Amino acid sequence: MKIAVFGCSHSGGGPCLPNETWPWYLSEMQPDIIHWHNYAIGGTSTQWQYEQLQKVYNRFDKFIFQFTTPYRLTKGSINDAKKLKENYICHPTSNKPTWKYKGKPMPLMKHNAGRASQEWIDWMTSGKNEIIKEYRDICKTIINDKKALYCFYFSANEANLPNVDVISENYLKIKPTKHYTAVQNHGLAHFLKNETQLGTKLYANR
Repeated sequence: MKIAVFGCSHSGGGPCLPNETWPWYLSEMQPDIIHWHNYAIGGTSTQWQYEQLQKVYNRFDKFIFQFTTPYRLTKGSINDAKKLKENYICHPTSNKPTWKYKGKPMPLMKHNAGRASQEWIDWMTSGKNEIIKEYRDICKTIINDKKALYCFYFSANEANLPNVDVISENYLKIKPTKHYTAVQNHGLAHFLKNETQLGTKLYANR
């Protein structure tokens, strides 16, 4: 059984080392039965992660997908991390405006890993409703995919879709701007193992 993981820094590391992420801890629980591949990269968008899922779709049997905020614009190849970091733009929030567009403040996260490029500005001003619609459609497509083992949001269900877990509500509450520690990721791995029935359902499908 081959399982792929998609998501942002909450699944791909963030402040933690690769061997301190929840996908790593899950892989350690069944090393001889399940083969894992973690495609999650910090700062990337759900839209971009979905593109990566489509590119490698035939390489795995099941996948776990962690959704992130809709207002990220990620460009570049998964094989070129430097180029990727130079091109993606992270998301706005409802507070702490840091720059202005046509005299109006456009809020960005203070810890923003990207920057307000003209491409991002053009994309944002093209219409938030269209961005949300595209984001919601992508989330629904991913959730309903036959290979989807488990899909979740980390801190908020921004697509407002029913019956999708929000980890910081279902497992351990944490501020949206924070990441789990290695110890908390280990606990999250156990939580996800139970939610996905990795100890029973997948064993039966060997």
